[in-house]
Amino acid sequence: MSRLLIAAASILCFASTNHAQTLSQGERDRAMSELHATRKAFLDLVGAASPSQLNFKPAPEVWSVMEIAEHVTMSEPFLAKLASSGLGKSADPEKLAQTKGKDQSVLTGLADRTKKAQAPSLLQPKAAFKSRDAVIAAFRASRDANIAYLRDTKDPLRACVIDAGGSPMDCYQVYLMIAAHTQRHVSQMKEVMANPGFPKK
Repeated sequence: MSRLLIAAASILCFASTNHAQTLSQGERDRAMSELHATRKAFLDLVGAASPSQLNFKPAPEVWSVMEIAEHVTMSEPFLAKLASSGLGKSADPEKLAQTKGKDQSVLTGLADRTKKAQAPSLLQPKAAFKSRDAVIAAFRASRDANIAYLRDTKDPLRACVIDAGGSPMDCYQVYLMIAAHTQRHVSQMKEVMANPGFPKK
């Protein structure tokens, strides 16, 4: 996951005029379904946690639920901006070809917590949100904007290629990555909550 986020900081994102079709309804529905499902999972966990549960750290170097929530919330607009930044430019056909058939691997690969990585410094938690309500409000705003964009956009996201450290994906797949990234960190929150020292309330 974070390897892709780090690579995305030096992204090359291009749109091809040769493949400038809009998304199919099936593509829209799939991405919105993933974003809705992970939105609910995030909000259910964060919304139900007490202040002591939000701020519990199993170890000094391990993120709390609140820190994980901040990272997810900061990553959401960052990734969406990367997905749209290169629309209107010429694509590399070879890289575009490498994105075909990668939708499921983007979803499952990024959500896999067995592959550990460190987030880039700009997306590491810095206590940017002073309360649970603040982080929830920011997450809702970004996620709802992304869902609305996918519902209505005519942009050729399938023709926009991101070269993430030698692993190209199209910009539609970036929105699948946003969902998978959220799922990854929902799983991380559950790991924190499973710690024997996690507060009961």
